[in-house]
Amino acid sequence: MPVCHAARSWQLAFLKLDAGSEWSNNVEVHALLREGRTQDALEQLRRLPESSFFHSRALAACYSNPRPPDAEQLWAQAEKDVLAFHDPEPRFSSAVHYNACRGNAFTARLMKSAITSGFCGYENMQSDPLLANFRKSTEYPAVLAQAKQCQDQFLAQRDQPQK
Repeated sequence: MPVCHAARSWQLAFLKLDAGSEWSNNVEVHALLREGRTQDALEQLRRLPESSFFHSRALAACYSNPRPPDAEQLWAQAEKDVLAFHDPEPRFSSAVHYNACRGNAFTARLMKSAITSGFCGYENMQSDPLLANFRKSTEYPAVLAQAKQCQDQFLAQRDQPQK
């Protein structure tokens, strides 16, 4: 899926505001993966320190070929850590980023958990290039319907007058 150059320019300008931070370095990796620039993403991941939030080594293992011998252990630890976060967004993001190596059942499980906790991700599920295989899965329609219901509930509550 081609990346809109205007959106990418905006993203790069935004990342420069926090250049060099753990967050901006990892968000840049995610952008490279979405652009299909896997080798560039892997090079950047290998330069980053390990993080209990971003799990640089586990993500690198996901996109490496061949995969390192400890890949399953790295992925299991990343999943354990992500599920322990109160914030549902990392669960949703991990579902997206690890679909390439963990598969559709993993993606569906983490997405359902994130959606149940209030991170809907409805539009993202329909357009994120990293979810192309998931969109072809048998799990996708039910998870998309759950995300749509989550979004509809959010919008209905948001539009209620303040008490």
